Amino acid sequence: MNIAVDILDKMSELFKYKNWEIESDAAKWSSLFNRFSSRLSLFDKEKQEFLIELSYRFKNIGINDYAQYFTEAVNNVPNIKEYKRIIVAPLKKPSTKETKSADNIWYHLKNNIDFNYEWFNNNLQWISNWDKIRQKLNENCILLLVDDFTGTGDTAIEALDELYETKQLDSTDNVCVITFMGQRIGIENFSVKYPNMMSCSEILDREISDHYAGEEKKKYLLLMEEMESKIKVDPKFNFGWGKSESLVALNNRSVNNTFPVFWLEKKSKYAPFKR
Repeated sequence: MNIAVDILDKMSELFKYKNWEIESDAAKWSSLFNRFSSRLSLFDKEKQEFLIELSYRFKNIGINDYAQYFTEAVNNVPNIKEYKRIIVAPLKKPSTKETKSADNIWYHLKNNIDFNYEWFNNNLQWISNWDKIRQKLNENCILLLVDDFTGTGDTAIEALDELYETKQLDSTDNVCVITFMGQRIGIENFSVKYPNMMSCSEILDREISDHYAGEEKKKYLLLMEEMESKIKVDPKFNFGWGKSESLVALNNRSVNNTFPVFWLEKKSKYAPFKR
């Protein structure tokens, strides 16, 4: 691999800081360290150092952290404790038949997590059937539509559009979209049409455009363009879906809003956090 000793040292410091395991060589390509090394080896030293710098801000949410993120997002909902019933359902269009990430998140939260909040547990109902949800919705009830991540906000908009168009929801219903994390640009996009109807545990800015300024920003945007060109990123995913510039993985799998340099794999070109 085309990696100098000082870069390997910086990699080791990164892994120690992030508490990422450095597996033995026997792990081969199941090893995060080896996959990260493989990705770095494609680039020159300046790009290697930039990728390491970005990685210090990379967020990999483990499955054991889902409860914390979900609960924090719910606690951020205005007046949440005043509702006598809280219904939690997956965020998806009613016409969608295939299993989506929201279904997996909903199922995991429903079956594996003890929230340890008396007010929460006593009033919580997990329902995915819309006929049953419609029967229970009233002024003393709030519906929480759960998903893992808000990138552009389009998924949430499309889901709510269909729910209102098909009369599964009406304007008098109390509804809030709950996601673990959300890009600020996506939340703002969603809020134009559905103001005050989304809550996240953490709001994220774009990791180059909003993190750097001036000439430094121009430099790093160009470096990322060159890296994406090197690994032949589909233009629709440049800088992540919707140009979100995210640095997020869920249970070791990148969301598509994350820079593709972290997840795009082709043939023997391994990525640290593949999708």
